[in-house]
Amino acid sequence: MSDFHKLVVSEVNKETENCVTVLFDIEAELRDSFKFTAGQYLTIKADVGGEEVRRAYSICTGQNENSVGVSVKKVKDGKMSTYLNEVVKKGNVLEVMKPDGKFTLITHIDIQRDHYFFAAGSGITPVMSMIKTMLEDEPKSTAYLLYGSKDETEIIFKNQIDELVSKYEGQLIVEHTLSKP
Repeated sequence: MSDFHKLVVSEVNKETENCVTVLFDIEAELRDSFKFTAGQYLTIKADVGGEEVRRAYSICTGQNENSVGVSVKKVKDGKMSTYLNEVVKKGNVLEVMKPDGKFTLITHIDIQRDHYFFAAGSGITPVMSMIKTMLEDEPKSTAYLLYGSKDETEIIFKNQIDELVSKYEGQLIVEHTLSKP
């Protein structure tokens, strides 16, 4: 039995000029296999130009969302990142391994604590999963995010972050820092 499962791409959302979020449909019989802990990653396998390429990408969706997705920043000469940014479309099928990884956040509904997150560029991806999950599953806690980007156009998840700050006013505090504003 293969470690990879064929998943249908349900959406491809452009986050910035060089970053997309790829969301997957998870069929009912695979839902248990694709349950994840915030901070985990998915390994994607694809045939890119006749070559089998495998890459791991952090999950960006929250544990309470209906889909599982990864955000991928295009890297110069990156075969998989370019393929996912430029070729993959809604309805395509990709081979994906079940979630894995130990860089996780375990939430507790009864606890009140402060979480401090530091991220830059595409490093925001696992942090987004953690923040979204924490806001829902640990409502007494507060999240502080310091997020570094090159400039305003490179802020991945800008709209989502703004919406979360508004929706969870006082529970999510975000500070952006720009290296080349």
